[in-house]
Amino acid sequence: DAQLEEKIRDIYSRIITVMNSSNEEQDHSIADQMTAFIHENYNKDLSLHDLADLFGFSIGYISILFKNYVGENFKDYLNHYRVTKAKELMQANPNLTVNQISGMVGFNHANTFIRIFKKYEGMPPGMFARKAD
Repeated sequence: DAQLEEKIRDIYSRIITVMNSSNEEQDHSIADQMTAFIHENYNKDLSLHDLADLFGFSIGYISILFKNYVGENFKDYLNHYRVTKAKELMQANPNLTVNQISGMVGFNHANTFIRIFKKYEGMPPGMFARKAD
């Protein structure tokens, strides 16, 4: 009787291990798909709500999953990526204005872009562009 109980516990333990492993792989895959979606659509108006709708999960679940697998929250990741893309644009096209670049990387307002850029780079985009010349 004790042996049977031990075997049942062992089987149960193995099932739980496999289920947890499968869920982690699925979550990691979803996080990879979300970052790929951001990289393809960063220049559009994106929200956590959009990701939740696209992937068919609640906003809360998507938010936690994203933070756990990517290391920063959705908005920070998106803004950081947009700033990276803005820097690439400034270096490749020195004649673009801050306003033009702002729109090209998905910001609705140049002032928001300037504030976010300064947060990540420690200087406004205009100063960065002059240094890049």
